[in-house]
Amino acid sequence: MRTLFYHRLAVAGCLLVFFWLGIEAALAKSPTADEPVHLTHGLVLWQGLDFRFQEEHTPLSHWIIGLLPALERDLPPVDTLPGWATADRLAAARALVWERGLDVTRLFFLGRLGILWLGLLAGALLARWVTERAGRFGGAAAALLFAFDPNLLAHAALATTDFTATAAFLAAVYGFSRLARTRSLAAGILAGVLLGLGLAAKMTGLLLLPIGLLILFVGRIQARRGPAGFAGLAQAAWRAGLDFALLLPAAGLVVWLIYRFSFGPAAVPPLGLTLPLPAPAYWGSLFRVNAHIEGGHRAFFLGEIGSEGWWSYFLVAFLVKTPLATLLLLLAAAGLTARRRRWLADLPFWLPAGLLLAFASYSRLNIGYR
Repeated sequence: MRTLFYHRLAVAGCLLVFFWLGIEAALAKSPTADEPVHLTHGLVLWQGLDFRFQEEHTPLSHWIIGLLPALERDLPPVDTLPGWATADRLAAARALVWERGLDVTRLFFLGRLGILWLGLLAGALLARWVTERAGRFGGAAAALLFAFDPNLLAHAALATTDFTATAAFLAAVYGFSRLARTRSLAAGILAGVLLGLGLAAKMTGLLLLPIGLLILFVGRIQARRGPAGFAGLAQAAWRAGLDFALLLPAAGLVVWLIYRFSFGPAAVPPLGLTLPLPAPAYWGSLFRVNAHIEGGHRAFFLGEIGSEGWWSYFLVAFLVKTPLATLLLLLAAAGLTARRRRWLADLPFWLPAGLLLAFASYSRLNIGYR
């Protein structure tokens, strides 16, 4: 009992440090280039307007960012600002933030606070998950690393989409892992809901679809009691596919809810058609992101400027920006996993990060390590 108390105290202390550091950063930082746009997106949603400003973004982050600022008095309706009629989100954001005499420091702090609270939930979930898998010491160690990670601290104190994607990605993978172990109705519903949040957090959430399927497949293999060999693998694949298919209605419903159950025409460029679809803004954002990836993005890397992208961009950024202690711990963890032959058992911990890194490296969209 005393051990449990000290474990919870250690985790709570780490999360409190994370929150305090985040508050200090949120108060000290001036607005970044993207934050006025994201803040405007949030106010658009809470004012009950449409999704015309979403473009390449999904709205979950904007619901969170806009919640507290929307409670402020004397905020102008966004649909009365320059740029609304022409869907020029930059013009609308500029007019809202810089041309209406608002308390900018307060406004951005309120927007950042929602993301910072989300950071606390993510840290608590991470500590719980690691505790379930590696014991109380492991959970406390995970909370400590989380609390002092510079990349996490940097983005948890900003009103942008990146930390929401991190938290939702983590939660969805946890949901898959839990379902793979228990296969209960409650675990299935939870996994479906968390998958929906991951899909609504950022377009990279689509990577959760193959990740979830693979985690459930491995879970079926580990719990297999049927035939061995190819027949056993086929049976495990079939059952995993069925498990995953049962998650999709709940996930789709969550995404549709976040888009306020909107329904309407959506252009589908690969088919050359416009179809009536639920959450049409989601499909529009998806195809815009795909066009952005295909067109590349102008970036700077190791003395070069280009828009074609570099396969080593994110790998180098990760090695340079990750604390040396964390890198050494990762190497030690990989060594222990290999020595104990736990690659399949630990799949939920390394597969999502590995697949995300592989996809980002293959993509031509080199827009920073987040």
